[in-house]
Amino acid sequence: VRAVQVFFTTLVSFALIVGGGFVITHARKTSPELASFAITCFNLITPRVVSMFTSFESHPDEASVAASEYVKTTALRWTNTAIVTTFITPFTFTLQDGEGTGLLDWVYAMYTFDLLTGPILQLTDIFGNLSRHVFAPRQHDQRRMNLKFKPGQVNIGERYTNVTRIFFFTLFYSSLFPVGFFFAAVIFFMAYWLDKFSILRSYDQGPKVGTTVSKMSNLFLLLCLGIYVIMTSFNFLQFPFDNACDTGNSVDDSYQGTWTMIESQEEVTLTDSNAEHGFCSQNLLKKFIVSPLPSLVLDHAEWMNSSQQTFSQIFAWVMIVILIVIGATLVLWTVSRTIYALFFRDFKVSKSLSDTRFEDAEEIRGYVPQVIVNGYIYPFLLCDIGQIDDEIIGWSDAYSTYDSHNLIYDVPKVAAAKYQIRELGTESKLSSVSFADVNFTDNEVELVSSSDPPIFSIAKSWVKPLQKSEEQEDDDEGGFEML
Repeated sequence: VRAVQVFFTTLVSFALIVGGGFVITHARKTSPELASFAITCFNLITPRVVSMFTSFESHPDEASVAASEYVKTTALRWTNTAIVTTFITPFTFTLQDGEGTGLLDWVYAMYTFDLLTGPILQLTDIFGNLSRHVFAPRQHDQRRMNLKFKPGQVNIGERYTNVTRIFFFTLFYSSLFPVGFFFAAVIFFMAYWLDKFSILRSYDQGPKVGTTVSKMSNLFLLLCLGIYVIMTSFNFLQFPFDNACDTGNSVDDSYQGTWTMIESQEEVTLTDSNAEHGFCSQNLLKKFIVSPLPSLVLDHAEWMNSSQQTFSQIFAWVMIVILIVIGATLVLWTVSRTIYALFFRDFKVSKSLSDTRFEDAEEIRGYVPQVIVNGYIYPFLLCDIGQIDDEIIGWSDAYSTYDSHNLIYDVPKVAAAKYQIRELGTESKLSSVSFADVNFTDNEVELVSSSDPPIFSIAKSWVKPLQKSEEQEDDDEGGFEML
């Protein structure tokens, strides 16, 4: 069942890639700025759309959900940001500059949009302010209004995809636009401090996803390195991207003289010292040469001089070596994980003990069984909290008690027993397992043993004793006072 679900969501992802490419193609025909704006909008809504249709998949834990969203979001963002525009831009427009139609104009516009839109949207929090100040006052009840003040959760997979997208985009066009490394450095610097501020001040704590996404991102970084060497080699081979080759002849007498260019209206003078050029396709992908091997370089090198041919072969051999190393790394990683899973367990017991006690770490919480239900700002407790310290729950409602958020009171017999226990002052003598087995006679509580499993989880906490003061140490022997 899960395989079928993943298959259909993958088809939806491909449909989104095709639809995004169609929109970007039409925007690119208008201007690079419009195409960059369209790509930025797609990159903003992609995580939400992917999260929506990934919710239809069955996953064992949050780590698996985050990994699935990470793969789909990365594929969509990489395709929309770099790959689509490369194929829709005319080959001879690759190095064209200053007219708004060249590939480099679009790359520059894309970096500009990333530098501006990311920090502005993250600092202003437009959607959050609209939710709090526009939509919240128009809700019909207090609970729905409180939901509009709920902060967004940090999505570690979305943050990884944003970083890998910029990294992939920079390496993809680095040989044509090397200044992109400086743009990427500034973007990463700003992203680090903005994310740090948002995580500490704005975002709510998200679910624990472990290291699955970070390990998977290592594979994508290796893929970025492979794309980098391939595109660098291709671009050096295809330079100067003009589809013109020197025929070895001088300009014919009929073409000598001064001419006016139609589009730029510039005057050009041709003499017998100028070389004659003819058309030759430098687009290796159009020739179905998908790998710039050294042998293929010499077979399709009519536009290259001797120096370019020499360095092209060097680039090709370096590319082959790096791709072999990357491929061997991926194969070794896959095989080792497969074999390791057959003979060893993934779980490892930590043998290192810390001198810091749980009670001394004020910033951590205890594990209190609770469930998050959509439409409610606070989680619902799934246990009796009468025998635990409220500080380890991790949250509190300023307008209500924990009882209104505890599902044990939805069971009438359990709720009645709990209230009766509070009246008799015997809270410390009972646990949540005993609520269904309580008899009340003459203001006394009698526990009835039962072999049935408990309805709710059992939760208890122990607190360390208070340390004696110096005056108490001088007195006679005495015990510690218990909290």
